[in-house]
Amino acid sequence: MAPRGWEIRIYYHPNIQQVVTSLSDVRLCNVMALPFTGTHLPASHIDLSGINPRVWRFMPLLDDYVSIFLSRDSDSIILKREVSAVEEWLSFNRSFHVMRDHHSHRATILAGMWGARLDKRGKEIREAAVNMVLSSQDDLKSTDQRQLAYQIWPLVKNDSVVHDSYNCKNHHLRSCDITLPFPTRRENLTFVGQVASGKWLFIEECPEECRPMEHKEWYFC
Repeated sequence: MAPRGWEIRIYYHPNIQQVVTSLSDVRLCNVMALPFTGTHLPASHIDLSGINPRVWRFMPLLDDYVSIFLSRDSDSIILKREVSAVEEWLSFNRSFHVMRDHHSHRATILAGMWGARLDKRGKEIREAAVNMVLSSQDDLKSTDQRQLAYQIWPLVKNDSVVHDSYNCKNHHLRSCDITLPFPTRRENLTFVGQVASGKWLFIEECPEECRPMEHKEWYFC
């Protein structure tokens, strides 16, 4: 279920016969016939079946009716910790949000752990998103994060809030001016982006500099 006020979109190919249809806050989007509300893509690209499926989830960036967009993996759990981080991001006057909550989270933008406010710099972000989508005609596993790093991050890195519990002092990753600890304490060694199967449950202690200033005793932050 989506948090109150949010809608979940699932982008799918029609050769998948069984999809969830009973949840009121879930919208199913057929990638072979997407109804665009703007003119961000030429008509010949409304059928996205030739685009890397890992990029399909970014399509709300091209929807004029979307004001705030969050990209998530379909198999990850939505935690209260994540909701609190999103709420803190929205309290800032920043267009972009990135989360890294595991010691293995070392990508500039993890494809299922970021968000954008399109009510602020929608035109610029949508133009970059068009380039990202149209240059993703492959089936490589790394395409989504590579495109985010090259097409999106240079545009938004100085207009972002990053929540990072392990790599907050990494010079390669810390290229924006607002890098914060997560606002709530980790529960039961879970982490944002964790898959429902429990993969990667091992959690290391957070570096002291990545813990909240007032809670240095949060060893796993």
